[in-house]
Amino acid sequence: MKEYWICIAGPVEEEALPHGADFQPRMAVKDALDNMLGDNDCKHVYSGWGCNEETYQAIHAVWDSPKLVKMVLEAKKSQDERRINTPTP
Repeated sequence: MKEYWICIAGPVEEEALPHGADFQPRMAVKDALDNMLGDNDCKHVYSGWGCNEETYQAIHAVWDSPKLVKMVLEAKKSQDERRINTPTP
């Protein structure tokens, strides 16, 4: 089975990040994977500072699947309540 490694760093103030701030951490990860795995088929190393708090919370919820299930159930319940409480024409 193929696996993906996920890492989130931060938060940091956007103004503190110089242009190209994702390059050094991305290359450090790529170099570490190459050193650890040697000749491997790791084809993708993506990075970027575009993850805001809302996106971070969504990603974190996926990692914490019981929390994700609870969030989905609460959203469904809220949706059902809105449908029940919305008058029909």
